[in-house]
Amino acid sequence: MILKKRTPFAERESGWQRRPRVPPPGKRRKSCSCARRTRSSDSQASLRAASSVENSRRKLQNVVAKSTAKRYRTPREPLKPGSDFDYGFDNSDPDWRMRIKSVDFAPAHDATLRGDRVIASGVAWNDGTSLIEAVELSLDEGKSWRRAELERSGRYAWQHWKLPLTLSKGKHTLISRAVDTLGNSQPLDGTIDWNPAGYVWHGADRVTVDVRR
Repeated sequence: MILKKRTPFAERESGWQRRPRVPPPGKRRKSCSCARRTRSSDSQASLRAASSVENSRRKLQNVVAKSTAKRYRTPREPLKPGSDFDYGFDNSDPDWRMRIKSVDFAPAHDATLRGDRVIASGVAWNDGTSLIEAVELSLDEGKSWRRAELERSGRYAWQHWKLPLTLSKGKHTLISRAVDTLGNSQPLDGTIDWNPAGYVWHGADRVTVDVRR
């Protein structure tokens, strides 16, 4: 029996590379035509995808524009409290500042109190550009003021306050306002800077209670 000499793999591989299989002319033209059609289909698909992305981007821009037109914006002209306002870039301005503000957490508004002693408490804050110097309370529509005890925290945190009060029988309105180291305070007129979204509005907080013994 005659054994056929085996050709090393590297030689076989190099020989295969030297003698590539060439398809017949007809099939070769058909292959090129398919390749052109494939490239054309891929280009059209890429254009459609790019167009879809652009349309989505424009829709998102419109949504963002409409939403930001109503967020953190204040009317350029004073509004009557309770009125509607359609925010837009032509009738409002952006405002990211936080004005000085104080609110009363206790007693609750329209609460009925049993007894004449109550501890009013709440928090005050601003945007941190100045420190909260004091919180004051009035029981006579701002004619006189009493300073509350202030528990100081970081300049960007809520400043807790409290003030023990002795109230006579009947209804009382507690007004609280904060004062900072620059002399800024809250207006007693709640119509100043009023707007439906409430941005930059910082009127003095009012709480009405009914004391019954």
